[in-house]
Amino acid sequence: MNVVFTGQDGQDLTLNIPVTAEEITYGQFCDYQQAEAAFIDANREHNESKPDLVEAALIDAVAIIAGPHIHDLPFAIGSESLGTMISGGYQIGFGSDLSVMGIYAHITVLLKTANYHGDLKPDNLPAFLVIKHDSKSYRVIGQKAARVMTGKAITAGEAIEASEYRRRHSKAVAARVQDGSALDFTLGLSEFAILVRRPGEQLPADEEKRDAWLVERRKLLADLSLPNVLKVRFFLIPALLKLAQGGNTSSLPKARPVPVGSKRTKTPGKLSATVKRLLK
Repeated sequence: MNVVFTGQDGQDLTLNIPVTAEEITYGQFCDYQQAEAAFIDANREHNESKPDLVEAALIDAVAIIAGPHIHDLPFAIGSESLGTMISGGYQIGFGSDLSVMGIYAHITVLLKTANYHGDLKPDNLPAFLVIKHDSKSYRVIGQKAARVMTGKAITAGEAIEASEYRRRHSKAVAARVQDGSALDFTLGLSEFAILVRRPGEQLPADEEKRDAWLVERRKLLADLSLPNVLKVRFFLIPALLKLAQGGNTSSLPKARPVPVGSKRTKTPGKLSATVKRLLK
């Protein structure tokens, strides 16, 4: 959804504020997660000593989804509390005052409440999941993907995939499952390409060819809609947890809680930005 507001110089500016997960691509989501993690680190380390650095990190993250005109907005309005806004399910609508913190809260609520499973039933999951994108079908096999992610390969092909997955997702390999319902794979495009492929497709055994293959597949999957990615995550959680039952879970990805971050406020500029109209 495009939102029009009046900037500080009196000109009408446009932001892209999603109202459904379908409006966010997987490429945007990956970049956003990386930038959000930088904001969380900055907030933890420099919240009091370097507040401008923290604000800049959050602005950079929100700009990935909302667009560059986010820099024309005040960081916060009045006594906005990020934690309260998120826990209260904050959403932007016509007439809403716009701020960087408000849009971040809106995006966070949207991602928290997005439909993670579509028509999947947790107690009756299929052996593999089919995803259609760009007129082609891709699939992920639950137990095979779980073995690759945890390094418990049982075939030579899976061993190659597991090795490549570990190389590109080393942080997840060393993490521990805290809460399956909140499991966040933080899958990058390369990791996703390793797990989700066309029927009968094999990851090239040659490292050079494999790298080239993953580069091309990354480009293709970058435009995948976020709901498809969330559906894959929902599908894989039971397979991962089933594999972990009675075994060592040290190689499973960890749950990363959604941050509620800073409660600092900042007086808005001379003109308080307000949504003027909504464009579909």
